[in-house]
Amino acid sequence: MTRQSAKGAMIAVAEQLVAERGLAALSLRQVQELSGQANKSAAQYHFGSRSGLVEAVIDARMSTADASRRALLSALAENTDGPTPRRLVEALVLPFVEASIGTPGSRYARFMAQVLLDPGLAAPVWSHYRAGSLREAGALLVEACPLPSTTARARVDQVMSLVTVTLAFAEARGRDPALVGEELVDASLALLELDPGR
Repeated sequence: MTRQSAKGAMIAVAEQLVAERGLAALSLRQVQELSGQANKSAAQYHFGSRSGLVEAVIDARMSTADASRRALLSALAENTDGPTPRRLVEALVLPFVEASIGTPGSRYARFMAQVLLDPGLAAPVWSHYRAGSLREAGALLVEACPLPSTTARARVDQVMSLVTVTLAFAEARGRDPALVGEELVDASLALLELDPGR
């Protein structure tokens, strides 16, 4: 097994372990054994620690969603009328739908939901949610949102939490990605436009 495929196998096993058994089941030793690594220090070598392994799973899975989101944002930037709030929400949400329930056999959303709710491991998730194309889409949504910018920023974070947990449930139940994506866009848009004074 090559170095890259060994690392990829351990990432896949870590995602599956967390999605199906929870974070308590995740250890470097367990991941190493379940991925068939003969080298007893392979996981330590590739990831350094349990949190390093969690970050590696996020990095591996986020790259696909990030590329898709960048393409959507580029297309929106070419529109001379400017992006509508709905199109911005689609750019934020749909690549995550695609990378999780839109991918056969995915456990990614369940993994993310588990990590997001863990006080010791949530930081890498939020740092990814606030970086790259997600940061760009979020900033554009804050500008487009009719609420004060502080409230709008908080709502974008709430949208990401809503999306993560909803996709985790949908992934476990094998729901239709197109339908879930449409529902999530509608719900996210409503959350971003809801006036807190009402």
